[in-house]
Amino acid sequence: MRHRPGARKIFGNIVYLSMQQAVNYLLPLITVPYLVYTLGTEKYGLLAFAAAFVFYFQVLIDYGFNYSAVQSVSIHRSDSRELSRIFCSVTAIKLFFACVCLAVLLLLVAWVPLFHKNAALYLWTFAATAGTIFFPVWFFQGAEEMKFITLFNFIIKGGALALMFVFIKAPADYMWVPWLNAGGSVLVGILSMVVLSVKFRLVPVMPDRATIAEQLKSGFKIFLSLVASTLFNNTNTFVLGIFSNNYIVGTYAVADKIVRACIALSVPVSNAIYPRTVLLFKESRERARLFLRRILFGGSALFGSVSVLLFCFAGPIVTLVTGTHNDMAILLVRILAILPLSVFADNIFGVQVLLNIGGMQKEFLRATIAAGVLSIVMQLALVPRFFAYGTAVSFLSAELCILVMYIIPVRRAGFKLP
Repeated sequence: MRHRPGARKIFGNIVYLSMQQAVNYLLPLITVPYLVYTLGTEKYGLLAFAAAFVFYFQVLIDYGFNYSAVQSVSIHRSDSRELSRIFCSVTAIKLFFACVCLAVLLLLVAWVPLFHKNAALYLWTFAATAGTIFFPVWFFQGAEEMKFITLFNFIIKGGALALMFVFIKAPADYMWVPWLNAGGSVLVGILSMVVLSVKFRLVPVMPDRATIAEQLKSGFKIFLSLVASTLFNNTNTFVLGIFSNNYIVGTYAVADKIVRACIALSVPVSNAIYPRTVLLFKESRERARLFLRRILFGGSALFGSVSVLLFCFAGPIVTLVTGTHNDMAILLVRILAILPLSVFADNIFGVQVLLNIGGMQKEFLRATIAAGVLSIVMQLALVPRFFAYGTAVSFLSAELCILVMYIIPVRRAGFKLP
């Protein structure tokens, strides 16, 4: 009986995180047919390229806090003073990184022709990163309290997406996309601050060097792994944009968005169970193993079905999303269809296990770096010749590589899940 409240808590957070993923992935997917039709595939590809470019700055600003800081909040959730110190330290670091990123971006748009001709687009796309500073998903995830912030995020970002149908009427209106994204992101950040001060009673605390150093140290290896994962999660679109044109980038972006929307279905489960996994590993490694074993079997059946359906119905899905029959996009979706299952599995073996077993973070980092290097090598070899198809094959190969390299050290450690 004593475990039921925890199970209800996890289930509730899965529901709220599912709503969050609907905002982040499924709601934007609703606008894809309209944006592709109204702006054209070329302008849509330009927007996708700008988002891929700015994402590099996003990785630095987020650092490894979406995992390391979650652990800190989960452990100190009953100490409001310590939570205030953690929050203020992480936010101060994020603000510093954001200033560094902005300075680099300003130099690039001023001196590099590729970015200079669309300077306003890159700057406004970067503005949306403000939400990642003041919208502390990591804090609410660690506290296992996603209810209020998910609701705010849903209302504001859903409203921003609805306004796209109002303001975007022609290709020349493409700038409304980053404008509305940035505005929604900032508003979510403001509401987050209100919730933190009222519900969690956080107060401003001057970050001390020790706490800042501790947060930087705890998140460093995770940050390196995120940098490496960016090489195959984000660089694929960026490299494709260099070797091809905006139309091909736009077509790949549509297929990628469809697949990522399916992948996103697993994120609420992974994020909701992570704080509980942290605590279980501290209590008993065996309890953590049994807990993750149940999640792995149930999730594999679910997301394996999603992958099969994605492959079988790629044609109707692409037609529904884009409003047209696009053979290139259909084949790209089928190439990537296994990813909802593989990404779910690599989260269990990598994030849930390797990050929580003492001394195994090196294996997590090594696997991610290896997959990133493989992806870059394959992209440089395949993309100039096969364009979007080369990008998709590189992405798929890197994801399967990282799954295998997560499973091997987990099994060597005697932590048997399957």
